[in-house]
Amino acid sequence: MPVLSKTQPLVSRDYSETQAYYLFRVYSLMPILIDIESKKKTLMFPQRLRPELATDKHTIPLSNGAFASNSQTLESDTDDITVASVGLKLKREIVPKLIESLENLECLPVDSAQISQLLHSRGVNIKFLGQIAE
Repeated sequence: MPVLSKTQPLVSRDYSETQAYYLFRVYSLMPILIDIESKKKTLMFPQRLRPELATDKHTIPLSNGAFASNSQTLESDTDDITVASVGLKLKREIVPKLIESLENLECLPVDSAQISQLLHSRGVNIKFLGQIAE
């Protein structure tokens, strides 16, 4: 399958006998995960919030355009603040609760697939594995 550029559509139709539709760049539907407490402020390789976290009972929908544009409108500022607060919640509440449940042996993953499933089910990216291991 060819590599897609950012200008290509998210949905493509296969005109062969199968008549299938394919979704591309689905990752771009999730908001960018920004650590506003970090001194490192780069978006060279942005991380995305897990779908499980982005859809987890938030009263305000999370925008996938947060931190993506340079416009200074009230709506974009609100989107940025909302997504940043979810990132802080992940770092300050969700990851510590996951660590506590692992320490209390409430969950006991025995292989990498179970660790991945556990983290993802709670909306935690694998990038937090080092923090969890400490």
